Amino acid sequence: MTTAAAVITAGLLLLLGSIWHHAVARLVLRIDGGEGTPNLAERDLLFIGLLPGLALIGTAGTLLAFFGLLRPGATLFVAVLSVAVLHQDMLAVLRTLRRLVADAWHAIRSLDILTMLATAGFLLLIAALLFKAQTPTANNDAWVIHVPLAKSMVAHHGFVYPQIANPFYAAMPSFFEVLFAQEMMFVHHYLGASAINIAILLSFLLGLSTFMASRRALALLPILYLIGWTSFFGLAASQPLTDLPRSVFSVFALLLAYRYHVEHRIYYLLMAGLVAGGAVAGKFTELLAVGLIGLSLLPSLVSAPRDWRPIAAFALPVVIVAGYWYLKNWILFGNPIYPFLFAHPGLSDAWMASYMHAMTRPFDPADRGYVTDLLTL
Repeated sequence: MTTAAAVITAGLLLLLGSIWHHAVARLVLRIDGGEGTPNLAERDLLFIGLLPGLALIGTAGTLLAFFGLLRPGATLFVAVLSVAVLHQDMLAVLRTLRRLVADAWHAIRSLDILTMLATAGFLLLIAALLFKAQTPTANNDAWVIHVPLAKSMVAHHGFVYPQIANPFYAAMPSFFEVLFAQEMMFVHHYLGASAINIAILLSFLLGLSTFMASRRALALLPILYLIGWTSFFGLAASQPLTDLPRSVFSVFALLLAYRYHVEHRIYYLLMAGLVAGGAVAGKFTELLAVGLIGLSLLPSLVSAPRDWRPIAAFALPVVIVAGYWYLKNWILFGNPIYPFLFAHPGLSDAWMASYMHAMTRPFDPADRGYVTDLLTL
C-alpha cells in the first residue's frame, strides 16, 4: 500500500506540474514562437514540461515552507485553486495523456513491434525501480542528511534553522529535499522520496525522446538500456538521494539550451532556466551548468547588444527557483555559497581543511594512485 500511495502521489505532483508548465508554455509560445519553426506538438510539450513542472512544484513548496505552510491542507488548496483557474490547461494535458494511451493500444492491436518493445521496456523499468526502492540504501547520506531534512520540513511545516543538527548540511541548498517533503507529507515513508527520484528519471527519459525527429520508439530502446539500466541512474533513482535529480536537471538544462540555439525559441531558455535553477538549488556544484549556458548566450549580445531577452529569459527563472537558498546563506553567514570560498562561520579551519582534503581525492583507496590533474596529460 505504501508503494502504491507513493506512486499515486508522485503522479499527481507530476500532473499538477504539467498543468502549471502548460499554462506558462501557452503564454510564452504565443509571444515568441520562433522564426520559421513549426508549433510544438502537444505530446512534445507534455514530455518537455515534466521536469520544468517539477521545478515549479518545488518552487511552490519552497514558498510554502518559507511561510510555515508546508501542510497537506495548504498544498491541496493550491492544487484545487490551480485546477480551477487553469482548467483549460488541465484539459489539454488530460487530452494528451488520453491520446498517448490510445496510441499505445493502437500499437498493440496493429502489432507495432518497436512501439510495443519501447512501451514494455519503459513499464519494466518502472517496475524494476520500484522493486529496488523496497530495499533501504546502504548510503549513509540518505539517513543522515536527505531523509532527515525532508522529515524536519514536514514536522515543522516548513523551514527552521538549523533544519538538522549538522551545521554544514543544514546550510546546503535543499530544493530536492523540499520535493521529498512535499511527497512525504502524504506518504510518511522514505519510499515517498524514492518515488520522486524515479519520477525525475522517467521524466528525463521522456524529455530525451522529444529530441528525436523520427523513429522514436527505436531510439528509446537504447536510451532505456544505456541510461535507465545503468548503475548510477537506475540504482540512484530508487534511493532517497539527491545526486541523480541534480545531475538530471543540469543535463536537461544544457539540452534545452542547445535546442534554443537551434530553434531560437525563448521558450526553451525559460525551461532551461527552471531546471537549471532546480539543479543549483540542489547543490553548489551545478553552478557549472548555469555558467556554461550563460557563456553560450554571450555571443548573442555581440550581434545584438541591446537585446537582453535571452539572458533575462534564462536568468530570471534561475533566480526565482534557486534564489532563496543563496540569499538565506548570504543573510545568515555573509556567504551565498557557505561554507566555500568566502567564509565559514561556525566551522573551524581544521574541519574545512579535512573536508576539502576528503572531497578532492577518490573515496576508494584503490583509485588514489591515479593522477587527476588534467594539465599533466
